[in-house]
Amino acid sequence: LVGIAPLMISGQKIEFIGTPLIDYADFIISEEKRSVLDAFYSHLLLKKKWKSMHFDEVPQSSATLHFSKKFFEGKAIYFQTCFANECLSLDLKTINWDQLSKIIDTAEVRRGERILQREGVMEVKQVDDPAEVSDILQVLYGQHVGWWKRKGAPSMFSDKNYGSFFDTLSVDLMHDKWLHLWVILLDKKPIAIHYGLHYNNRYLGFLGSYEHSYARASLGGILLKHSFERYFTQKLPTIDLSRGSEPYKLHYSNKRSINYSIIINRSFIGYAMEMTYQSIKKKIMQRKNLHAFITKYRNKIALAFD
Repeated sequence: LVGIAPLMISGQKIEFIGTPLIDYADFIISEEKRSVLDAFYSHLLLKKKWKSMHFDEVPQSSATLHFSKKFFEGKAIYFQTCFANECLSLDLKTINWDQLSKIIDTAEVRRGERILQREGVMEVKQVDDPAEVSDILQVLYGQHVGWWKRKGAPSMFSDKNYGSFFDTLSVDLMHDKWLHLWVILLDKKPIAIHYGLHYNNRYLGFLGSYEHSYARASLGGILLKHSFERYFTQKLPTIDLSRGSEPYKLHYSNKRSINYSIIINRSFIGYAMEMTYQSIKKKIMQRKNLHAFITKYRNKIALAFD
């Protein structure tokens, strides 16, 4: 086995499995990437069921971008790459302890810790006992559903199948020491959880949840403070804050990269429509107030039909 194409077909469009929830995506190829990628594309071109291929969130460092362009040069097909998302990270190699402390040990975080300490016995820890994981995950699912409901949108864990998938996945990830599950306990009760992935000298905070009644205590900031301190002392090179440029990510980051979309169309009309959509999307993303407005009402509609 030299390669895997993790693809699905939706209508007449081929895309990566997990779209649009995934932060990064790519073809999984161990060696000879160009020849294996060429074989995948040659096979897909023989299939008649699709009108377009849309591969989102390909990191700028991936050779897939260059090799895909080379493959489609001169072919009777419409190919383009375009901006998908900005991705932020914290490069721990380039900062010292004092610089890290200024980022993570803010007045807001210290205030949150004092609030919790007045409420009871606070403990922040990484869960490394597989026997504890299942119970922690059930709390995470419940908190996640409640958090998204307050935002007017459905949580992915509203679908029980997602919970079942994460239950199974987490067992394997824990076995390989890829799962880093961080929790804040208040009197031994989980009130905030970060589900993170540790792989290839990077930590990626994949998703989180918290108890709404303690939202004023800066729970996310407390979790990031304690986890980032641990990773700094362990000399982990990179904290990956994933796609998006939310204010908190801008505060914690010192490095930026770009994810791209690879767009392939059989027809010029489909290609032109896709490029128009991408242009409008980019302009909306640049106007944050308009983007927030559209997202708010799109979420309300999605909830109504859930």
